[in-house]
Amino acid sequence: MGGKNSKISPTGVDQGALVSILQALRNRLLGAPGLTFGSGSPELLRVNPANTDDDFDFCINGVAYRKAGADDIAASISGTAITATQSTRFRVEIDVDGAITSKQGNIDTVLGNCKYPERSANKATIGTISVENYAFTPGTTTLDAAAVTFTDGDPDLGTDRLEA
Repeated sequence: MGGKNSKISPTGVDQGALVSILQALRNRLLGAPGLTFGSGSPELLRVNPANTDDDFDFCINGVAYRKAGADDIAASISGTAITATQSTRFRVEIDVDGAITSKQGNIDTVLGNCKYPERSANKATIGTISVENYAFTPGTTTLDAAAVTFTDGDPDLGTDRLEA
């Protein structure tokens, strides 16, 4: 790379947003596995409900990996419990060994004020969980509970990130 005096000058592009997008492209899902919540347990995800045997591919630091499909995939959802008047968001990530974990964002009374947490190093974001005004204890409350939604994919690669 350039010398110690090298610098990129902003010319209308938010450099921080650009870095997030580039990191997300190196650490992401490859395709759309159709992840959704499993049922009856607080920490289960399910791949493609129409065909639960589908594997899914993801990339970490530019290297492709495969996670075997299953009816239910264990996920470690952790964070701070919220009350019925609070909302929060989680980033759901996978590491090179296929372990699925989460990071919690801020807590607020309005879901729109809740931000997704920053991505973790050496993990790919596979989805997000939003909890809106619902008593929720990570690791205890089932993910298929009311007011808890899962969205496939990476919020850093959403179309709103690419708007001018």
